[in-house]
Amino acid sequence: MEDLRIINDNYSPSERSEILEDIYLKTLESLPDPVLIVNENGRIVVFNKEAELLFGYHRSEVIGEPVEILIPEAIRLAHIVERSKYMEQPRVREMGIGRLLNGLHRSGRLIPVEIRLSPMVIAKAGTHILAVIKMIQPNIKIHKIKQISKDIIEITNEIKEETELRIADD
Repeated sequence: MEDLRIINDNYSPSERSEILEDIYLKTLESLPDPVLIVNENGRIVVFNKEAELLFGYHRSEVIGEPVEILIPEAIRLAHIVERSKYMEQPRVREMGIGRLLNGLHRSGRLIPVEIRLSPMVIAKAGTHILAVIKMIQPNIKIHKIKQISKDIIEITNEIKEETELRIADD
């Protein structure tokens, strides 16, 4: 940490530590995306300003709560199981590849989201997971699904034509 050039020897070790903490907290708050950090037990320990705006909760209402408070009730148990599996071998990854993911707003409204996970080992606190969340517009996701469907149909037709040509040649 002392490699940070902005912190020079004019500061005591405790002042440098305080400055670094302030840099990290202000960085999290100034990010344009909702960010939360969850501890190894699935409890929310950081909830930035953008997360407050997206989910409709003030951070004081969710800090210490299970992350499942932000997940639709119908899939909470499945999420707990998946989270436990993920914690066995945490790695950087996108959640729900190929599926539509929804977060849960405080009002009960579903929020279509994309979520990227990244593990962090925190000294004296264990493994934590950084989640960066992007709200997506449903029509963008629908457009992607339609495009994939068109591609599949096109490839299927090409395979069919090629197969028919081979059969005709035999």
